[in-house]
Amino acid sequence: MGLGPRGRTRRDQAFSFHPGEEIFIRVDGDPVSYEADLLPGFKERYRYQLIDTGNNVVSVVSFAKDGERFKKAWPKFAAKPEVTLQKRYGQRGSVYRVATLQMGDPVRIASIEWREKAGLAWWDTFSERFEGQAHPRLSLDLMSLIRFRTCHIRDIPRLLTRILEIGEFNSLGNSGAKSTYSMTSHYESWKVDRALAKTLVNYLIDQRGPEYVRHEAFAPIRAYCLGGPNRTGGFPFVDIVKRKVGIQPPDELPQNRHMLYLIANSYQVMGYIKLYSAFTYKVALGANPSGTPFERATLIDFNGPGRMPLPIA
Repeated sequence: MGLGPRGRTRRDQAFSFHPGEEIFIRVDGDPVSYEADLLPGFKERYRYQLIDTGNNVVSVVSFAKDGERFKKAWPKFAAKPEVTLQKRYGQRGSVYRVATLQMGDPVRIASIEWREKAGLAWWDTFSERFEGQAHPRLSLDLMSLIRFRTCHIRDIPRLLTRILEIGEFNSLGNSGAKSTYSMTSHYESWKVDRALAKTLVNYLIDQRGPEYVRHEAFAPIRAYCLGGPNRTGGFPFVDIVKRKVGIQPPDELPQNRHMLYLIANSYQVMGYIKLYSAFTYKVALGANPSGTPFERATLIDFNGPGRMPLPIA
């Protein structure tokens, strides 16, 4: 991702980052930018990552259990070394551009093709406004997915060849320096906003049925989800609410839950997504074709699987 219109650089430890942002830690006196994740409670931490600095391959991690997660994820990738380069949407659903690697010496790209199923690993790039040196790296995200971040596709096999030669896979890494550091967030609002809109449209389909959402009242939001432009006038489809919304279920959401919420009066259908009891997104779905008010809500426990229906009278 690049540094979008809401992107910013912070120099203090009172972090207030937007979900969907990429977060990098810069330690004073260190030329390397380290990838980080932001967890519930807003405690930043290093991802497990292997970074090719040119002189060496550096391994970094905040917790040993993240290194153990990587040791479980790596054999799965090595057995089927495929990297998803791009995701594209169409009338028939999503398709993925996937590079299949040949794990030899050196590693090389055997093929690149479009297909309906993504590979086990994903590729990220550095934005043009990335601060610091764009060192190639391999990391593990919170979903235990291996991610490569390089400037070019051709750098992926070069990075893997370098890592395999040095043999850093047995290391659990180090926790990084405990000195003063800065954090930089990279966020492209349109990518996250479109994903939020798709989530609420799918939830509306789940709750009200596909025929309801096929109504022309929802044609604008459907077109937006498929790649169409945002509203040219008036309020946008997706907005972030930085205060209470005045509706009891989302306003009283416990911190260890996410929420999907629909509410409709006689005229308008609105959707809300609340994350970590802190970030609330409002999605204008469209006019209410039935004219009948309704509410729907589902709580999601992000500490474990399962959906938790929220009873609403």
